[in-house]
Amino acid sequence: MLSVSATVHSSSSFHPTSQVTFTLRPHNPVPERCKLHLLYKLSPSVFIDPYELAQRQASYTFVKWGPTEIERPVHAVENQDTLALLTVVVPPHDDGAGSFQFDVDVPLHARYLAPISKDTTPLVDSGNYRHFPLERPQAFFACPREYDHNSPTTLPAYISASQLAEANMTLSTTQFIQIPYSPNSQVDFIRIPVGRKEDLPNVQVYTAAIILSIFIWISVSVVRTASYLRNSSGIDRLKTE
Repeated sequence: MLSVSATVHSSSSFHPTSQVTFTLRPHNPVPERCKLHLLYKLSPSVFIDPYELAQRQASYTFVKWGPTEIERPVHAVENQDTLALLTVVVPPHDDGAGSFQFDVDVPLHARYLAPISKDTTPLVDSGNYRHFPLERPQAFFACPREYDHNSPTTLPAYISASQLAEANMTLSTTQFIQIPYSPNSQVDFIRIPVGRKEDLPNVQVYTAAIILSIFIWISVSVVRTASYLRNSSGIDRLKTE
């Protein structure tokens, strides 16, 4: 019926992208009245920007549970995972025209990590990075119970009945059909940059210098503009007289 694979682009940055690829086989359309879903489970070190996802309604809609702070570093947020349930919009296609493939891109964001000292245990990877596992999203169909009584139904992991109800799904009326990955690997990894404590004094000095330079530039611009407006006003009065 449908196969799914996933990869992570820009995995060594603060802005990785999870790309899930669906492949529909010929003469195997998406079941009628069934909806295609992706369920993401993210650790506190990674988050989804709900405002960014809201701009992708042509590809999917979403419901999110978990911390919403999008600017705080990882040590300043709750030690709580985030769940995001996406309802995928399947693009129009001809069921009899051969295999049909489409991608679902989900932008992710890594939180800033607490800086470490050069005397601490070396990082697991070369350079100033830390490895973090990123579970692949669960892919599944949500169908009415009467769709196929003989097919097994498996409730998606991590999500509760109350959360399903928020997404307009109930255990009594919904049949869940899991879509296995190919290859069958459940975890990717992202590499998040981490700073060094020894660099903090330089960073603070440079940051203060940049802010001061911007303040001086704005102040000079305001004074020049005010002087120009006063001179222009004086010239206009002389012309009027």
